[in-house]
Amino acid sequence: MPMNHKHRTAHRAHNDGIALVVIAGLFVAFSVIAAVAVERNTTTQLITRRDTANEQLTRISNAIIEYSVFNKVAGKLVYPCPARPDLPISDANFGASVQTPNGTYADCSSTVGDIVGPPATTVSGYLSILDPSPGPANTDIVRGMVPIQALAQYGLGVNDAFDPWNNRIMYVVNRQQTKNGAYSLTNNPTVSDSIITTQAYAAPDFIVISYGRDGVGAIRRESTTVAIGCTDGTTKRRLENCDADTAFTITPAYTSASAGDTTYFDDVLSFYRQ
Repeated sequence: MPMNHKHRTAHRAHNDGIALVVIAGLFVAFSVIAAVAVERNTTTQLITRRDTANEQLTRISNAIIEYSVFNKVAGKLVYPCPARPDLPISDANFGASVQTPNGTYADCSSTVGDIVGPPATTVSGYLSILDPSPGPANTDIVRGMVPIQALAQYGLGVNDAFDPWNNRIMYVVNRQQTKNGAYSLTNNPTVSDSIITTQAYAAPDFIVISYGRDGVGAIRRESTTVAIGCTDGTTKRRLENCDADTAFTITPAYTSASAGDTTYFDDVLSFYRQ
């Protein structure tokens, strides 16, 4: 074989090797860029959905406040009772405030026996009845779904019952404040800030909750049961708002990337105190 031909062959092989290295380098670079783009897009979606959830909860809270203003009794605000969270969308009572046996609409202030269903953690009955922990037993604070039927005249529709993750939005209220008569604000739920520990909030009259991206403790749009169960809220921050006590927490932003971390929190809350 002529020497110059060997040289050209070696030179070509050398160039091919360089080309492969360059292609491999470009592939890695494109992969990194794509990964960054995907992560950035995911982050953007999370922020957008969270902003949407905040706006939605504010709109719902304003509707509840409007309801209370138009239903004042002796100068006191009267709030709607939550709706059953376990009804299918096709049910005529979907989004309707729970009624006591005497038929009083939007009145969930009667005795425990009148609100048919077990207390605390389950939603298979009418409403969840929450107890403070620690503290004496209390049956004043109830949790259910946002009562969109009672709030329809204040601008809410069926789709307002669901957050941007397609979970049912929940509503917590002191049921003494859903009746005509005196009530004790000392029985209201409590809200604390789990990051800014010095931030104190007055116990709100009501709380509206989206259970966020992970949906722990939430009921999906097309379901009638909790999709992802909620356990003891004292160990992980993400469980605090779906457990059975009357203490709720609000956090300014996502605090961890992994839902398995103790500090992970993705709920969105709106609350109001007159």
